Amino acid sequence: VANLQDFTFKAFTGAWKLAGDVNLADKARPRWNVTQSVADVDTNALLTMFASVSDVLFGAGNQSLQLGGVGFKTDDILASVKGSGKIDVSGGRLEGVNLLSAVIEQVEKRLGGIPALAAQAGLGSIKDYIPADELNVRTTSFERFAGDYTIGGRKVNFQNLGLVTKQWDAGLRGTVGFDKKLDMDGEMIFSQKRSASLVEKNKYLRYLVDADGRMHFPMALTGSVTKPIPTVKLTQEFYDNVARRALETVAQEQLDKLLNKKKKGDGDAPAKEPKPGQKELENLGRDVLDQLLRGGK
Repeated sequence: VANLQDFTFKAFTGAWKLAGDVNLADKARPRWNVTQSVADVDTNALLTMFASVSDVLFGAGNQSLQLGGVGFKTDDILASVKGSGKIDVSGGRLEGVNLLSAVIEQVEKRLGGIPALAAQAGLGSIKDYIPADELNVRTTSFERFAGDYTIGGRKVNFQNLGLVTKQWDAGLRGTVGFDKKLDMDGEMIFSQKRSASLVEKNKYLRYLVDADGRMHFPMALTGSVTKPIPTVKLTQEFYDNVARRALETVAQEQLDKLLNKKKKGDGDAPAKEPKPGQKELENLGRDVLDQLLRGGK
């Protein structure tokens, strides 16, 4: 068994530390293990050299990695390699894709009723209230890009890959194949500040705000590392939640109107709060919900 203990060096502007061992009992297909840590590395330069992926991910990266496998031939390594690691890139960008622009465009197409209602009221759509410099570029800038992963079966499996920006976050899970193919699911979540700002400008967007005060959009990421394809995945649960919020809002507005009319009719007499039945409440928002969700599915 040959051992490599705490070998350190500098490359791609970063500091590297390696350790490992090779079992040569089977000289044709030796078994090996490697532990690696990297600090402040030029992510693009690293990916260009070792993964043949250039001009996709930029930023200063830290990584820790443990690998084990059999053989030194490429086919043997790809077939046998297993391991785990962490990646953490800060102050960087993804080139060739604008995740925010793609998600907004698809949300407005899939949930067509909200832009339609807004237009009837003289209001804009989501994209009208987001700065153009965030939408009209083929780049996704981020403050942090980080996650844990395992390696095996010719794939890198991310359990929790997080992308943090100033105005929204994305959480993804899934695989990146050694063939560079993507198969990931997750969601994009707008910040509370941005969600509130959008609702302030367009009241119909409040139906998209979850209990945490943020807009959540289920999404998937397919295609390849060099040509990712973001797709919005509006599930039945998503539509149900939007409909529920709209119904609750419309019902409350109708109740407020009834209370105001009652107060005016009774003069100084105390108003009695009406108690409509559940069926009546459901009927209150029927027309609005029909418009809201029309063409959405």
